[in-house]
Amino acid sequence: ALSKAPEEVKIGKGGIDIDEIVSKPTTIVGLGDLRLLDMRNELAEKLGVQTEIREGGVLRTEKGISITKHGPNDYSIEGPVSDLYYKVRALVYEHFAFV
Repeated sequence: ALSKAPEEVKIGKGGIDIDEIVSKPTTIVGLGDLRLLDMRNELAEKLGVQTEIREGGVLRTEKGISITKHGPNDYSIEGPVSDLYYKVRALVYEHFAFV
C-alpha cells in the first residue's frame, strides 16, 4: 500500500511548506564552455557527421541540425527531431554542468 505524502514538509530550522517551494519558478543554468570548432570535430569523430560553420556563430550538420551560439554560455539546438538530434544534444550537454 502506498502511504500518503505529508501535508507539510519542514526544511531547515524554520521550515518551509511544500506549496512555497513548488510555487517558485526554477531556473536551470548550464555552466561550461562550448567552442563550435571543437563541437565540429567531435561530431565528425564520434558520430561521423559532416558539418559547416556559418556566419553568425551557427554550426549546421548535413541533416539540418543547427547549434547556434548567441553569447557566452548561451546556445540553442534546432532541427528535425530524430535519433541524430538527440545524439547531438547529448554531445552539447557533455560540455556543461547544470545547476
